[in-house]
Amino acid sequence: MPSQAAATSTANAAAPSRAVASRQFGRYQLLRLLGKSERSMAWLVNDPQVGRDEVLMLPRMQPHGAAAVQQWLQRVRKASRLDHPHLAPPVELGVHEGWPFVVYELGDSATLLDRIGSKGLAAQEAASLTAQMLQALAFAHDAGLAHRDVQAFAVLVSDKGQVRVMGCELSCLHPASIEVAGYDPSLRAQQQASEADVLHLGVLMHHILTGQPALDETDTAKVAQRLPPLGREIVRLPFNTPRPVPEALRVIINRATDRQERQRY
Repeated sequence: MPSQAAATSTANAAAPSRAVASRQFGRYQLLRLLGKSERSMAWLVNDPQVGRDEVLMLPRMQPHGAAAVQQWLQRVRKASRLDHPHLAPPVELGVHEGWPFVVYELGDSATLLDRIGSKGLAAQEAASLTAQMLQALAFAHDAGLAHRDVQAFAVLVSDKGQVRVMGCELSCLHPASIEVAGYDPSLRAQQQASEADVLHLGVLMHHILTGQPALDETDTAKVAQRLPPLGREIVRLPFNTPRPVPEALRVIINRATDRQERQRY
């Protein structure tokens, strides 16, 4: 039989591996951080109830009090009722230890961030994926909702190139999206959020085509804050992209992030 000291040593050596393997969020086992922004984060998780890997998304800001939690749930439930082929439907949404969360089916997909790689995507593929994302966002905007945090880790792409956008209205807890007394439902606020979605997608296109995030910042919202009128940075697609970009597509992308707001889409 092993000595008590040897048994203790063996147990201590095994402890770190068990600690890593047992990282949990409720019943979900956290496998890998897929990405995070100032507003939200996404995790690859395993759900032992169904025996499959899924994507769990959380806001970066915890709601304060039961009323704020219910308000968040109402917004996300409304978004979850949108039926569009390029909007990912949640398989579960709820609250765990004060943190609201949404879970999405992964299937044969990977995040857009994982698919981009260091050299970006070919122009035709990039245009196809972006068109699908735009269709999803337009559908949400027509329903009176905005995404508010268009990020590469919040988009799933299947092996056949089918897009599913996750996290619609997930980040409505962010200070830029709420008033002190609650969510701002005004038409102007909705319009601003929708316009921000389009700007963020324009920023994301730079990452998709070059393999490098614009201004070396992966968070599209942070890049947008550095553009006029809030900042002085200029974001234009470089000519030395790893893969050729048709001039018409280049013009579209540069207009999306034009230094003058009135020139943007």
